[in-house]
Amino acid sequence: GNDRLLRHRQGSRSRCLILSDHTASRRFFRRSLIVKPNDWSRNVRKQSQDAGLLSDLKVMYQKYWQGFVEKLSAGQTAIRPRKPLPQHWLDFAIGKSGVSLSASASTQDQRIRVELYFSGEIGKTRFAALLNDKEDIEKAYGCALDWEPLPDRIGARISISRNGIRPDDQATWGEQHDWLVAQFIAFERVFRKRVATLV
Repeated sequence: GNDRLLRHRQGSRSRCLILSDHTASRRFFRRSLIVKPNDWSRNVRKQSQDAGLLSDLKVMYQKYWQGFVEKLSAGQTAIRPRKPLPQHWLDFAIGKSGVSLSASASTQDQRIRVELYFSGEIGKTRFAALLNDKEDIEKAYGCALDWEPLPDRIGARISISRNGIRPDDQATWGEQHDWLVAQFIAFERVFRKRVATLV
């Protein structure tokens, strides 16, 4: 018969699967061989994984949020700083379960954004309650905000964005972080008490 050797990686183990095709009987027999990698192969894999992480865009994001958190911690805000993560967003608690205050940065869309995100079906109800006070909220904030009901998602958000921004341009991080911190402080000032009264 014609033997086909397929290799599958499963966590720390390599599975070699041999399939024997007997065309006369049209029956297939399967036999699995489990091979445990030795220490050398484990070390090589770990080194390659570490190298991949170090060269990844996520490392830049972690440094980006480190600078943001440092500036936010020095600002006049009751928001508790959190550990920067290697991802394109960072969210913070604002006193109500299912509601978070988040910052995001997108190198692809060349945009930075601050948003109040409402999770779940109850989030849509909370969003609608604040939408009824849109005029007063935007007056208190000082400018128009983006009110996004997100009909295709189980959630909704209120946000403000800056477009044409390059989060991967480290020379402009200071200015970007200043803007993000200013919006965070404004969101907390305008929304914290309003969010606390939501059902």
